[in-house]
Amino acid sequence: GHSSEVRSVAFLSDGKQVISGSEGLSRVRTWMVKDGREARVGRVMGEKSVVTAVATSNDGQWIATANGSRPGDAHSNRVTIWKATTHRKVVELEGHSAQVQSLAFSPDSARVVSGSWDGMVLVWSTTGERLIAHEDFVKSVAVSHNGNFIVSGSRDYKVRIWDMATSTQIGSTLQHNDWVNSVAISPDGSYLATGGVEKKVYIWSLK
Repeated sequence: GHSSEVRSVAFLSDGKQVISGSEGLSRVRTWMVKDGREARVGRVMGEKSVVTAVATSNDGQWIATANGSRPGDAHSNRVTIWKATTHRKVVELEGHSAQVQSLAFSPDSARVVSGSWDGMVLVWSTTGERLIAHEDFVKSVAVSHNGNFIVSGSRDYKVRIWDMATSTQIGSTLQHNDWVNSVAISPDGSYLATGGVEKKVYIWSLK
């Protein structure tokens, strides 16, 4: 296994492999679901910084990893896109000023959304990024299955829904009574589930 805390896991689109990111020396590793063996031994994607989040694209082409904050580390707070089949680094995305906590790909695999402790949600694409902001650390992000909207949850006790195309907020802010740790959208886009420090799971209608 890893030599330190595992921060994030994600299945590849074929369901046969799992990617894991951790704080240890072999920070990004790939595992076979069938027998649990490591698919590629060692630091499989050449990542040298603490990995705080991983995500995989629906088309099976891309893996995204996020680096944590570490003094003197030039790779801190970056999002990196890798080719899934070769584990070759494609691009490093800079824009966050604090640790990236969550990653999610759009259904068409063309964009990746990142949420950070700097209070920002960034939507990355080949043409750059669009900025969406919270008032405190962003703990979790999710993209709807049709790719039309993003949901973000934050330590500011708020859940917000954003239009993917325009980066503008949709509807009213949803309010928790404490930090929001996780958000998830139902496959048909009709419901939103959120959970946090207050020990409750909320189900919201998006109809």
